[in-house]
Amino acid sequence: MPDNAKMVLFVPLHTLALTCSAVIQHGGFGTVNTVALRGVPRIPLAEQHDTPIPARELVVSAPGSAATTTCAHHTGGTRPTARTDSLGR
Repeated sequence: MPDNAKMVLFVPLHTLALTCSAVIQHGGFGTVNTVALRGVPRIPLAEQHDTPIPARELVVSAPGSAATTTCAHHTGGTRPTARTDSLGR
């Protein structure tokens, strides 16, 4: 583990988000809203059946910030593909 990493049992996401430069997330409703309210750039990784639409909408509307958002999608291979949109609002 890197020297700047720390293992903990639990940290509330709303507290942790304040310390993040960016958040890689699954695109679920709770994570989208928590991170957006803190204005943290996010990378939704839509890998479940119900998350591609919220992840895509996050890229289109970028609620809560003027960040550059990257949306990664699994295409069946071992690595996701990514698309970055500069939102500049």
